[in-house]
Amino acid sequence: NRQGCSGTVTVEQESGHAKSANIALVLTASYTDNGATGSQPLEGFATRKLSPKEIQAEHFAGQTGATAVDNTSAEGGRRVSSLDPGDSFYFEPFSLKGINKVTVRYASTGAGGLAEFRLDSPTGPLVGTADLTASGGTSVYRTASATLTAPETGNHRLYVVAAARTGGPT
Repeated sequence: NRQGCSGTVTVEQESGHAKSANIALVLTASYTDNGATGSQPLEGFATRKLSPKEIQAEHFAGQTGATAVDNTSAEGGRRVSSLDPGDSFYFEPFSLKGINKVTVRYASTGAGGLAEFRLDSPTGPLVGTADLTASGGTSVYRTASATLTAPETGNHRLYVVAAARTGGPT
């Protein structure tokens, strides 16, 4: 038995893209064997999307109740807006291997709330929660972090779900 092929791809570090750029590295590998007498060659391929360490929230893959709007005070010139408890947006495919913390930059007009990080659906397993305290206005930004306890294997949809604090204002 022989194991498959291996190789290394070297890519440049961040190459000066604007914060508003939605970038990722997409790799596709393919293989075709020589076949055998009386049979066709076997073929296979796989594609992987590798996202950078920092992703703008407005580059979500899908959403429920959330909107992306232009805003000059946002780092990329756009931001996710108008989140109510239960609203969500997600990124995919997403691997959390080696990731134990996520930090969000946000602004709020009210008392704030929670950002829940869930796998595969808005009600899926909770892997982290960030407490978003009141920031003081729509153009006053703060950061909050969530410790993640997520599986080391597989790709998932990573949902960010807006939630109210238990017994408190949103």
